[in-house]
Amino acid sequence: LAAEQLPHLGTVLRACLDYLKLRGVFHFRVNNAGIFNQKSGGYFHHGMLGISDIIAVLPQIIEIHGEKVTQGVICCIEVKSPTGKTSTHQDAFLGQINRLGGLGVVVRSVDDLKKALDECA
Repeated sequence: LAAEQLPHLGTVLRACLDYLKLRGVFHFRVNNAGIFNQKSGGYFHHGMLGISDIIAVLPQIIEIHGEKVTQGVICCIEVKSPTGKTSTHQDAFLGQINRLGGLGVVVRSVDDLKKALDECA
């Protein structure tokens, strides 16, 4: 597709949020954009660098002492446009989530998100 035909990041993000809601997944949007400082002329971040755009909790049923219980697994979703690239901080954050047993993914469409969630179920 030509650049003007590619979906805008905001469109992909909204579609992913809508899909999570439709699927009944507990989730929230993290707004971690930098804040402009007029005195310095630069931006500063007030949150964690690299944190994903969407944090969700996926239910997993496990068995403990013969009893089935639901356990939540963190899912961190970094949403990118079809041509967007992750930063070093974003890669490190997602890597840490995956190393700790969560699901850290980069998605460029609702189809990417659906595939990731289906593989985790």
